[in-house]
Amino acid sequence: MAIIKSLSFIVFLAIMPSFNVAHTHDCYYDEPTEHVEYICDGPIGEHFNQRTYKILYCHNYDSEIHRSAIKSLGFRNCLISEMTSTSVNLWDFDSLRVLNISYFGFKTLPDYLLRDNIQLERFIVSHNRLTEVPVILFDTTPEITEVDFSFNEFNQIYPLLFDNTRKLRVANFSFNMIDMVKAPAFSNLRELETLDLSSNNIDAVNSDLFAYNKKLKTLNLNDNQVKRLDCEFLATLAENDALDIFINTLEEVQTTCDSGEKHFDLDIVVSPKESSTRLHVSDGQFKWIFSEIEFIKLRRLSLSNGQIKSSIEIIDDDINIDESNLIMWQLNAIEYLLAFMVLILIFVCVFFIAATCSRNRNYNKNLSIFSVEQSLMRNDNNQYQKIKSQQFC
Repeated sequence: MAIIKSLSFIVFLAIMPSFNVAHTHDCYYDEPTEHVEYICDGPIGEHFNQRTYKILYCHNYDSEIHRSAIKSLGFRNCLISEMTSTSVNLWDFDSLRVLNISYFGFKTLPDYLLRDNIQLERFIVSHNRLTEVPVILFDTTPEITEVDFSFNEFNQIYPLLFDNTRKLRVANFSFNMIDMVKAPAFSNLRELETLDLSSNNIDAVNSDLFAYNKKLKTLNLNDNQVKRLDCEFLATLAENDALDIFINTLEEVQTTCDSGEKHFDLDIVVSPKESSTRLHVSDGQFKWIFSEIEFIKLRRLSLSNGQIKSSIEIIDDDINIDESNLIMWQLNAIEYLLAFMVLILIFVCVFFIAATCSRNRNYNKNLSIFSVEQSLMRNDNNQYQKIKSQQFC
């Protein structure tokens, strides 16, 4: 009997690790959204690959969870610098719609990462150390509608990356090191509605960069180095139904624009409710909307003739901005004219004063000479009378 008990205990010890592996996955399951949050607590590697089989058992859920039923997958407290075949195994996630692999510390991603997730719609890989991603990353995900590459180290956006993402509506590349965006980068994204390029090093925007993005509604260029928007760039946006461009680094703004056969008049609206400068485009109409602070910081405002009174619209009575503010700008075209007129007036006044002073000096000089001549004439007359008197005698 004792031998039997001993053998039973040994068998229990043998199967206990397998039982633990099958029932102690470090994850939490949200049934309404079919989302699984996997807890790494450090490096992940083989840990995730070997312990997440086709069936998962999460801490907060009594029933088994099939991989094929999971629609959203995220990770917490994971830290690896390089993804390998054993890092994150996404096989058998046939229904996966959302994948969030943020805060991993990734420097690169493998080509095959998403090859088995053809239903994927949202891909979030923010807060990593990516400098580039494979151009074929999305080749097997034609249903994707949103990508988030924010808070990485990209210095450019490769055009081929979005060759197979024609349904993409939202793209976030904020807080990277992008200094150049080539024109073909977004040419295939005909459904693109929101593009965030804020907090990069972009200093110029190509005129045809968004020529094919007619559904673009929000473009965020805040905290870059773009100082002005050219007429050619505005011309490509005229056909958009409704578009807001956020840009808080402008130093030069023009309210009239001629580009080939197209002419645009841009109205100006000042509002304290705005957090930054915004260019609103609607059915070929352009409107600059400024916050009070950004409006005052402008270095150049180019106004067309007769637009001073009609172009400035104050939409809040608490803002104390009038036409005198425009005159204070150093490079305003109207200021040039006024300054030129003042200079002419000053020149005329100085010339008149100088001429008057010169005449006064000449008059005093002539007066002195005349006095001397009169004195000499009196002396000569007295001498003549004296000589004549002597001769008479």
